[in-house]
Amino acid sequence: MYDFKFRLTNNPILLNLLKPNKTKWIMRAKLTFILVTACLMQVSAASFAQKVTLSRKQASLVTVLSEIKKQTGYHFLYNIQVLEKASLVDISVKNNTITEALEKCFANQPLTYIIEEKTVIIKEKKIVALPASEIRGTVIDTVGNPIPGVRIQIKGTLTGVSSNVDGKYIITAAKGNDVLVFTSIGYQTLEVPLQGRTTINVTLREAVSQLQEMVVIGYGTSTKRDLVGSVGSVNMEDLKKAPVRSFEEALAGRVAGVQVTSVDGQPGSAINIIIRGANSITGTNAPLYVIDGFPIENPDNNSINPNDVESIEVLKDAAATAIYGARGSNGVIIVTTKSGKEGTAVVSYDGSYGNQRVTQRIGVFDSYEFVRYQMERLGPVLADTLYFNEGRPDLEAYRSVEPVIWQDRMFEDAPQQSHSIAINGGTKGTKYAFSGNYLDQQGIMVSSGFKRYQGRLRLTQKVTDNFTMSGNVNYSATKQFGSSPIPAQGSFLSEALMYSVWGYRPVNGNPGIDVGEEDMDLSIDIQNDQRFNPLKNYENMLRDRFGNVLTANGFGEYKLNDFTFRVSGGITRELTKLNSFDGSNTRAGSPITPQGQANGVSGSIAFTEVNNYLNENTVTYNKKYGKYHQLNAVAGFTIQGRTSTGFGAAAIFVPNEPLGVSGLDEGIPNSISSRSTASTLSSFLGRVQYNYGSKYLATFSMRADGSSKFAPGLKWGYFPAGGLAWRFSKEKFMESLEGVISDAKLKATIGATGNNRVSDFAYMSTLNLSNSAIYPFGNGISRGLIPTALGNDELIWETTVQTDLGMELELFDSRANLTVDVYRK
Repeated sequence: MYDFKFRLTNNPILLNLLKPNKTKWIMRAKLTFILVTACLMQVSAASFAQKVTLSRKQASLVTVLSEIKKQTGYHFLYNIQVLEKASLVDISVKNNTITEALEKCFANQPLTYIIEEKTVIIKEKKIVALPASEIRGTVIDTVGNPIPGVRIQIKGTLTGVSSNVDGKYIITAAKGNDVLVFTSIGYQTLEVPLQGRTTINVTLREAVSQLQEMVVIGYGTSTKRDLVGSVGSVNMEDLKKAPVRSFEEALAGRVAGVQVTSVDGQPGSAINIIIRGANSITGTNAPLYVIDGFPIENPDNNSINPNDVESIEVLKDAAATAIYGARGSNGVIIVTTKSGKEGTAVVSYDGSYGNQRVTQRIGVFDSYEFVRYQMERLGPVLADTLYFNEGRPDLEAYRSVEPVIWQDRMFEDAPQQSHSIAINGGTKGTKYAFSGNYLDQQGIMVSSGFKRYQGRLRLTQKVTDNFTMSGNVNYSATKQFGSSPIPAQGSFLSEALMYSVWGYRPVNGNPGIDVGEEDMDLSIDIQNDQRFNPLKNYENMLRDRFGNVLTANGFGEYKLNDFTFRVSGGITRELTKLNSFDGSNTRAGSPITPQGQANGVSGSIAFTEVNNYLNENTVTYNKKYGKYHQLNAVAGFTIQGRTSTGFGAAAIFVPNEPLGVSGLDEGIPNSISSRSTASTLSSFLGRVQYNYGSKYLATFSMRADGSSKFAPGLKWGYFPAGGLAWRFSKEKFMESLEGVISDAKLKATIGATGNNRVSDFAYMSTLNLSNSAIYPFGNGISRGLIPTALGNDELIWETTVQTDLGMELELFDSRANLTVDVYRK
């Protein structure tokens, strides 16, 4: 350029040519500069003023940043391990700048960011070292009991600990403005500023509304206020106060309309539960149990540790139970076990020890009253022979004879102990719960009791933001020993144990022989009266029941917008072994009884295996339209099957009595049994629930069940139900009563439910080729077929139609609740 300028300067001709255009060149240069600058500013504004519109709930930070990148074109630079420390994000922005959107994303996060041109660099927040000290304390409830497993966290940080089994905790925190946050399921969250203190003891209050609000129903959940059907929830805190072996026992008296009784009172015996009265005359009235989503009839609930139970709901009316169709007429009990919770591992122990005692006895004859009765019953001649002698010459002599009180000899103080240990914890993605239990319950009757060894493992894995998987395995080994005090079906009433306890004589006529050492009162009619020395009989008979139950189930759940797809499956396997043996000191094996003379020392052994399997496939749609309209719909297909096999053998006149059942092979074979059976059930189900502002509620459900138990053409049954509810407490005319009536609801439901509790092939005739059914034919002995049951190819479903009218009231800020139902079946 220097040479060019030099030549212009020294060339007058060219200078003269350019002089008139100098001003124009300067103006053009200025205009060009202005235009270029404006373009650059426009590009810069377009780049750095991009608006962000985004709405997400509980989304991962990676997902949110990816969406921001799409809308703005900004790039994000981060270490993936650093980003894993971020918590889920709730964000709702509209036409915000990227800076405003990022501020909301990184609020309360352990991360920060800087913007370099069009790149956002994410890094961990620098922790400024502050003087720290140990903060100690105890967490208790309103009653004063320690609360284990409470999460104590320094607000705004990831630093946190959990309280131990005694409710105590130690956490390191900086003095000054730090705030401790106490959180626990079922309790209100509490924030406590340190204010320089090193000891913080707190009392957590139960979140009553939270505990009672959510209710598990068939194939879903609902808030209690939005329920149309009749559902009873068990207060789990009350249940924990009852040291029982199974959750069934704890239901007694805790849910309206539910009757709970024991079959015979023995430890480990079955529990009878009837919901809203009996429905069937010939069939069972037992409810259907749904354990962790697995419907099963007549389960062995001894296999479940009551400490593992999270919630229990009882479905009573048709609107609630019809979704279970052919098995819902007797009511449904839904049991949900505990799952892992996010946080550090919490190890908890629960133990109890107690003593059982019969506090009230039946009044019986003393020696004088008994002999006087015998004189009246037998007559003076026979009574004199049996009861009067030189030592006891007359009736008055028996006033001073101490009687044998058989109740004192048969009943004993029986200890019961239970020990449970559980480990619970997890991360955002993986949660786990492991528990084990040992139970030992001795019976109040001598030589009786029940033992259980149980373990459970549950894992829940959040694979992605939308996909979750969970698996649950429960195993138990039980032993029940001791004979039932009630007689077997079809036997003599006098065979009942308590018949002998209350009716066996308290004294005999020989002063030198203890009545407790004799086997039998020979003055009775031994053919028709089965009374026998109750203590000898009970202590020398063997009745052992060994059970092994393995339950494994799981599900996969995927959420897509307003739809939730769920596939679940499970198996339950029950193995049972029964040992029975009657020695020579029992009524059945004694040589002086008719049974003992016919069979001698005898015994049997039997094995049973029952397998249940289930697959359920459901899709749920849940959508809120506008401000008031809420629609929930579920549809699904399920298939369930059951197989049962059993075999056993019995022997009589066993020569080697001390071997017990191990010596049955030396006796005379009496019988060999073998059986197998199977059934299947296929179902289609659907339910629609409509909610208008939690004021007007409606539900309708339908289930179609096809069972192999019924004849062709009659295999399918259809069970519809519906209901309406009105929360009139939300009406304007109730505003003046708001201080008295917190909530009020009227409801009406109607529906049909079924009962398929018949044998697997009830519509077919049964023929038995028995060893006892013999007849002579052709100079030989032939066996014949015996019809043991007549078939009925027109056998159909047992259906119950139930209507229900109900009212629910919550009074004085929910301090008092009233529920009234009037129903007809």
